[in-house]
Order: sequence, then C-alpha cells, then structure tokens
Amino acid sequence: MRRRTTLIAILCLLFTVLGQPGCSRSNDVETLSNRLEPLRVHRPNGDVASITFAEAMAYHHAHEDHHTHAAAARRGEARHEDGLCVGVAIGYQAIRYAAGVLFPNETPKASDFELSTAGAIPGFWDILDLYAGRKLDRPKTKQERMSLESFTFTARRISTGKTLSFRLREGLIAREFFKLKNSGVSCNDDRLEILKNRAVRKIFSTPPPECFEMRR
Repeated sequence: MRRRTTLIAILCLLFTVLGQPGCSRSNDVETLSNRLEPLRVHRPNGDVASITFAEAMAYHHAHEDHHTHAAAARRGEARHEDGLCVGVAIGYQAIRYAAGVLFPNETPKASDFELSTAGAIPGFWDILDLYAGRKLDRPKTKQERMSLESFTFTARRISTGKTLSFRLREGLIAREFFKLKNSGVSCNDDRLEILKNRAVRKIFSTPPPECFEMRR
C-alpha cells in the first residue's frame, strides 16, 4: 500500500513539473536569463549596452500589438505578459550567432550591424529593435503561415559588406507548434504554452552555431 502511495505521489510531482502550462512564466524567464550571457552592442554615444533575455521579453510584452490584446480581451482571455516567446528566443540566438561570425572577438556597433528576415515575426523584430536601439522597418506583408522557413535570416556587417544567410535547424521546434500556430489558436492555449516552453529551452541549451544552418 505504501509503495502504491509513493508511486502515485511521484507521478503527481512529475505531472506538476512537466505538464503545467504555467512553466513558461516569469520565474522561468528570470532563470533562463540568469544562465545566458547578455547580448552586447556599442551605442552611437560610445556606451556598451548589455541586453538580457529578461529585458528582451519585457520589451516584447510591452510592445505587443494592442490589437492582439484587444482581440484576446473580446474572447475573455488573459494577457500573457509572463509567457515565453519563441520569436524572441530565436532572435536572441540569431543575433549572438551572426555577431559572432561577422564581428569575431569584438562587440558590434549598432550602426554597423544589420539582421533581417522576410517573416513578420513580432518577437524577432522586437528583440532586434531593442538591440539596434531604434524602431526598424518591418515587412509590409504579413506571413500567412508559419514554418521553419519563417526563421531564415540575413545578416550584414555594413562596413565590410560581408553577409551571412542562415536558417533555424530542424528539430528545435516541434511540428505540432506550427500546426497549432497556423490553426489560429490563442497564444494562451495550454498545448501551445507547453510547446513554446520546450522549444525555448531547447534553443537556449543548444550552442548558437548548432542552432542554425548556413544558406546560400
């Protein structure tokens, strides 16, 4: 009887840790942020800015499209200021990867670094705005469906003209994530929350050069 009770307790604990959609909340943002080296960039005034993942997430949530929040309110959904964002996480790693290749052993100047994607991914563009220190021009046409190709990037060191084209590697984001996103489910959907959490953790546990593959 005692063994059965112990087994039930262990199973309940595992469900609590692994199955809760709430695992992608603010305490996890801080935990991940504390484990990551901040992104660094030279500002025009000569200062070197250090940007943590927590700061990137806070900036993203503060600049999310108010129409998205209005639609969610009409559906009676809660806002998700504490949730993890796949776009921000991928953008964070993309900046680190591109900067490492184009600016080896030095901190990039914001005025000398360009990074873009054809996809209208709000989280990616928010972290890029924060890194650049200004609002950047986004693609005028919204992407109808999200896929792995949505995470294809082009980076350039302006002073040398050197460019870099790369895409997120397959396997870091579950296919089910794209299915749910393209089906129009809410960002607060429990299934999507779990998939986002897993994807972000996998992306940050993978070294930047292994997160992406070069494109020609």
